[in-house]
Amino acid sequence: MPVSIQITITITTDIGLIKLRHKISLYDPLVDNTFLLVNQAICLPELNSINTKDQLIIYAGFGVIDNNNTLPNWLQIGWNKILTITRNYIVAKPYPPGSGSGICWGDSGGPLYQYVNGKAILIGIGKGGNGGCSNNQINMFFVKVTLYIDWIIETVQNNN
Repeated sequence: MPVSIQITITITTDIGLIKLRHKISLYDPLVDNTFLLVNQAICLPELNSINTKDQLIIYAGFGVIDNNNTLPNWLQIGWNKILTITRNYIVAKPYPPGSGSGICWGDSGGPLYQYVNGKAILIGIGKGGNGGCSNNQINMFFVKVTLYIDWIIETVQNNN
């Protein structure tokens, strides 16, 4: 007699790593027609590092900058404040309120970071929000990087 089994899998977060063959260079025609090398690193957090409510954090992205789907001419960076932290996510709001530094369409996958002793530390990866781009009351959700540190290190070491 055939047996029917139903399996439900819920994926709440996902991240990916990209291995580049060459260093990335940006060409800036405004600076003597030279190439500007981009090699500013962002560090992984320590495995057991803990973030807390009300910490100030920074989010960066190239997503649209308004509800008319206007794309920016340069990287957008904004201050945010942690509201709460769940098992999988860091939840934040733009800071100060009304600053317009919320996450928008196209920002997913961007870095959420903070400076610790002068070093940029990656603490989250942009997932999305629950409002429009111009909505400063938006709650923004970021995948916690500490959940994936072991996987990131193992993947990088196995693919060098």
